[in-house]
Amino acid sequence: MALNYFDQHGHLTDEGIARYAEALRQDAVDKLPSAMVQHIEQCESCHGQALDLYALIADADYSALGALPAPQATVRRLWILRAAAAAVLVMLSWLAYRLSAPAPPSQPVVKVETPVDTIREDSPGRIAQPDKPATPPPAVPRETTPQYADASFYTPADNMEGMIVSTMRSGGFEVTAPANSDTIARTEALRFAWKNAPEGELTLIILTNKEKEVHRSSVTAANYYSFEGKLTPGLYYWKLEDASDLLHVGKFYIR
Repeated sequence: MALNYFDQHGHLTDEGIARYAEALRQDAVDKLPSAMVQHIEQCESCHGQALDLYALIADADYSALGALPAPQATVRRLWILRAAAAAVLVMLSWLAYRLSAPAPPSQPVVKVETPVDTIREDSPGRIAQPDKPATPPPAVPRETTPQYADASFYTPADNMEGMIVSTMRSGGFEVTAPANSDTIARTEALRFAWKNAPEGELTLIILTNKEKEVHRSSVTAANYYSFEGKLTPGLYYWKLEDASDLLHVGKFYIR
């Protein structure tokens, strides 16, 4: 019997939330029921739960859970991840309280000295003054954690997907990094590499899954390029071309 992924209020059930998050992790959103995808895009509550769960299972290994019949395995994973998320939330709340709580005012340091009635040897005619208390260093603001992108940032572009297939070629030219559909952490260096490319200037272009160009660079006499910028988590495509030909189209994920 097919599962009903909606509850009596019209929202996704635990099974529905878990299935959508798993589809994101496996890059298989296009295989989900259209009603589920449309609801996720319109419902802020279900959308937020699905992204929170995806953030937790992106690199998770479920082998320790053993073999469970679907959807029991999915629901069990969801409750385990919710318990872990609750523990993390409590810890973060406690840490935020400790960091935001005002520190007790420090007592000024008072240096008691005998009434000055002597003259400094190095400054004749001037009375020695007591030392001033040291000024505390300014507080350093804490770095905020980057948020996960909207689920629409992971939707494949049909036109670009077709170009990936059409530009796969044999011969001397070969792309060595990144591997197609590779997932790269936002904090990692993004490096593009190839070999046996045609001589002359090459152009490397990075696009979003909406086919919007976000970066373009020219590469001369080199077989690699390192991108120094920061990309929002999501699905990206990249193209390498020379003056007369499109050499390669690939895709990668930033998380």
